[in-house]
Amino acid sequence: MNAYESEEQQVEALKDWWRENGKSVLFGAVLGIAIVFGWQAWRSHVAKVGAAASQVLAEMSEAARENGSERARTLGQRILDEYGDTVYADFAALSLARLAVEAKDPAAAQKQLQRVIDHHSDPGLADLARMRLARLLLDQGKGGEASKLLDQVTALAHGGEVSVLRGDIALAAGDKAAAREAWRRALNSGLLDDELVRLKLDDLGSEGKPE
Repeated sequence: MNAYESEEQQVEALKDWWRENGKSVLFGAVLGIAIVFGWQAWRSHVAKVGAAASQVLAEMSEAARENGSERARTLGQRILDEYGDTVYADFAALSLARLAVEAKDPAAAQKQLQRVIDHHSDPGLADLARMRLARLLLDQGKGGEASKLLDQVTALAHGGEVSVLRGDIALAAGDKAAAREAWRRALNSGLLDDELVRLKLDDLGSEGKPE
């Protein structure tokens, strides 16, 4: 560090430094302030969007519970149109798929489930969509396509449900041994609701009972 003989020399040195660096310092300060306020504004915007989308999703769920399926579909489409890049769109698409299944429109259900898979905001919801689409494909006799979808499910938490579906696919293909093995894996995974799987094993006969 330079030693100054007087305060006047320090002042002159400071002036020289400011002439050389003042603009960049000022620009950096302004940029920093803009970033801080910009980030705060963005967070505020995201919060407002989330609150609005959440409200519409709640209205959609209420309409579906009250058998207002047409209104529920309208609200669901609104979420996809206005909040398509949020996780609320994933929930809306999953709900729209369920409504389509109830209306016996598998093509519409498949479209919504595929949307979640392709444009999801949450990997867990994408896995859920894959499992539901696999079930839909199996019901259409497309076990091979369903099995390929299950290969893409990565969340360990879905292991039991995936095994159940694999057992159903195997049984549809006439492979009782593979079905039995898959359902036993499902039971060993600790399914929360395993009664249906036990009934399926019982239906296969005495060899189907879990060890």
